[in-house]
Amino acid sequence: MILPNLKCFSLKSYQSTFVYDDLIVPLLRRMSNLEILTLFLTVKNRRRFIDGNHLNNEILVHMPQLNTFTFCIRTISNINNGINWQSTEDIQQSFINKKWSQVICWADHFSNGTALSNVFSLPFTMKQMDGITNSFPGGIFPSVHSLSMLDVRSFEHDFFSLIAQAFPSLRKLRLTNLISQIHKQQHWQLDNDNNNRNSSIIVYPHLKTLLLPNVHIDYVEEFLHDNNTYLPSLIQLHIKYEQLKTVTNNFTNNRTRRNCANLKSIGNDEVIVYPKDFYLYFPSL
Repeated sequence: MILPNLKCFSLKSYQSTFVYDDLIVPLLRRMSNLEILTLFLTVKNRRRFIDGNHLNNEILVHMPQLNTFTFCIRTISNINNGINWQSTEDIQQSFINKKWSQVICWADHFSNGTALSNVFSLPFTMKQMDGITNSFPGGIFPSVHSLSMLDVRSFEHDFFSLIAQAFPSLRKLRLTNLISQIHKQQHWQLDNDNNNRNSSIIVYPHLKTLLLPNVHIDYVEEFLHDNNTYLPSLIQLHIKYEQLKTVTNNFTNNRTRRNCANLKSIGNDEVIVYPKDFYLYFPSL
């Protein structure tokens, strides 16, 4: 059945979908008079990344009246033998010479058998962005309030500086990475008196919620140590208790005290009887 009266349609899902080709594409093809379309999707288990050729040939060709197309689409799949997954350059080329606004994309092919891509239109107006990896090219995204990052390669201090600049309004950050940092001390320098001096403290002025449920301990130190990062608005933290205990040196470390001073909530997946020093160290709980 055609949907001739529908002029504007938005489909946003914060959960992954496995039925994109079977259900979503056929639905969109019925909207022949659509003028405005917004898609925010994470698609799993496709045999190819969603790129400009697919969007144009499978969807937009059925929408001759469309004049505004806003999208953020992530494709995640397993790498199968015999499938030639597109590179970042391949995906970028697929958007050239088509009726597009500016598009940013990147693709990753991991040794653990996972392939993923991200494509989105600019200007980016959505409040959430997911799946940031080391391949993220940067830019400025002032609308984004919630961000998730994951990789099987280490996130270095300089990359977190790029993230802080790209997302100046960030309020919630989820990080997943079990690989230790390679250059933990790269951002340290010596001043004229040969004293240690940090010249690249990263500031997240609006970050209220930090989720570190599955990370290497290096990233706990990266965010909580005030010689690395300053989090003046942080009020909610999700973290493994033993990692928190280690980085704060049994809740005595002054270098982590400033970023923890305003915490109102500390969550973890464990049942723990906290010691007295825990409550003294987090006075705002």
